[in-house]
Amino acid sequence: MAQENDPQTENNSAVDRALILPDPNLPPSVTLTSPKESEVYVVPADITLEAIANDDRGIERVEFYDNGRSVGLGTSTDGQRFILVMPGVSFGRHRFWAIATDIGGRRNDSEGALVIVNGAAKINVESPSDGSLVEPASDLILNAKVTHASGLITRVGVFANDQRLGEASAVGEDKYRFTCKSVPRLVYSVVFVVTDGSGITTTSSPTRVIVSKPPVVKIIQPSRSQTFDAPTNLSLSVNATQPQGRITRVDFYANDQFLGSASDMGTDRFSFTWRDVQPGEYALKAIAVNDLGATGTSEVIVIRVGQSATNEYI
Repeated sequence: MAQENDPQTENNSAVDRALILPDPNLPPSVTLTSPKESEVYVVPADITLEAIANDDRGIERVEFYDNGRSVGLGTSTDGQRFILVMPGVSFGRHRFWAIATDIGGRRNDSEGALVIVNGAAKINVESPSDGSLVEPASDLILNAKVTHASGLITRVGVFANDQRLGEASAVGEDKYRFTCKSVPRLVYSVVFVVTDGSGITTTSSPTRVIVSKPPVVKIIQPSRSQTFDAPTNLSLSVNATQPQGRITRVDFYANDQFLGSASDMGTDRFSFTWRDVQPGEYALKAIAVNDLGATGTSEVIVIRVGQSATNEYI
């Protein structure tokens, strides 16, 4: 064998081949069923953690976590439903999730659930109501009634979409108010956070506020008071517009019963075919939904199916 030195080692190479096969043991499925997202508890809180886990080889264990810290293993009587009770959970925000491990050692995480454990204050958001629609660029006025057994409240903070807006001002006995100036078009999840004399906080349930102009929708087919032979297929069409944003769908109703939906096809016209319509008188309406969830409702038109055109119409 030659014993010569190689002066250019940087151009050396070697090739090897390996066949890599996927792990035949698929990870387990796991779903956190309790608590639910955005649930609110009052301190001292006993919270039941529950998860459903499945795997072809069987589940070895399900471990629960609170804010990234393991709080213990769940117990199960059927190998699928796992439960752990956490007594005396401290006040504050807690994100829970579960990790399932199967017999083969594969693991999988569930989706998390963020819950709030409140102090002893009581908060009633009086306005706006949940799901309210507010005009863009207008002032959003938030009002809440706050009480505490000790009577001592040091501050009332206001948050929207997890961003602090400021502190509400006292405007009367147990009454607090905060004004958001010229709110832009968006969906807001608003909460009041009350701090008592011991520094313990209480958070209100979220109030959803939609800042948007509502859609405008008009039925263009069929026309008011039309009659049709029965049974028939009816083509329902509307013109729906949105001053800002876009229309995502239009829902059609007859006598307040849902018929179906038409999705946005890039135009202002939305159509739906109502099939096998039987004899009767029908009050038709359409509800347009925009990209923020705001709705607009058409005027109601009445048609008749299988009745004479000489009848009186509404």
